[in-house]
Amino acid sequence: MLFCAVLAGIMVWAMSWGRCPDWASAGGAVLCTLAFGAFALGHRHTHSEFIAFDYYAQQSRLFRFNPGLKTIFLTSLLILCVAADSALTAVVVFLSMALFTVVAGGTRIRVYLSLMTVPAVFILLSGLALVFDFASQPAGVFSLRLLGGYLCVTPAAQAHAFLVTVKALGAVSCLYALSLSTPMNELIGVMRRIHLPAVVIELMYLIYRYIFILLAAYAQIRAAASARLGFAGARNSVRTFGRCCANLLVQSFRRAGACFDAMESRCYEGKLAFLQSPKPVRAAEAAAAGVFFCAVTALAVLTRI
Repeated sequence: MLFCAVLAGIMVWAMSWGRCPDWASAGGAVLCTLAFGAFALGHRHTHSEFIAFDYYAQQSRLFRFNPGLKTIFLTSLLILCVAADSALTAVVVFLSMALFTVVAGGTRIRVYLSLMTVPAVFILLSGLALVFDFASQPAGVFSLRLLGGYLCVTPAAQAHAFLVTVKALGAVSCLYALSLSTPMNELIGVMRRIHLPAVVIELMYLIYRYIFILLAAYAQIRAAASARLGFAGARNSVRTFGRCCANLLVQSFRRAGACFDAMESRCYEGKLAFLQSPKPVRAAEAAAAGVFFCAVTALAVLTRI
């Protein structure tokens, strides 16, 4: 989280430098870093949030909505966010989907921000790679001499990096709105109704489930190693991490065999079956989703024109 706070501050400074007064650019970067840093100190990120994805989905107030309607609406909104070359549209999608998940769905803001941290780090790193350019001559609004050349920031790079960053954040917010309101078994039901190949569905579910099994196993191994002071010092930390990974590899094969034996003992014949409760599509929900999608589409068209 602290690393993400520093990245966010640098990104805000690089995006706003030359477009607003220097004091405003520096102040915005500092405020952004302090805000993210305060959240990081007050909430330490763990893997438990990712393991509890289905739990959050079942606790969401959006759980009662039809999964097919949610999937179609959020997938269409994601495609529109990525396809429309409009930063305003992407910002609207990102903010609206965040409010949709937190306010309408009831997901705690701390949980949502913690889950957003992981993709945000990769998105900010990609944005920094886009906003900074290396040239033989000074150019743009910022130039720093480095290794016989100049590290530059140009207005075109700022605009492109900002567009890519907000589009990525908007797409991630759509995916989180879907995953934090729709459990995996309902998503599998939707995929079966659109006739996705059964082998693809089952491989997807088994991989999805096994990732969380391995995360839980690694957390137990790491806790046991920490209790024995295995991470005391840099040298011991490297050695202990390697041993934890080796132990996890052995446990992964063992658990894979145990999981398959458990599936066969429950009459597994190559097809996973999930119990699903009927959730009919209500006219008001479909109308609200259609109106919102049409409004975002109109915004994308108007900004494009």
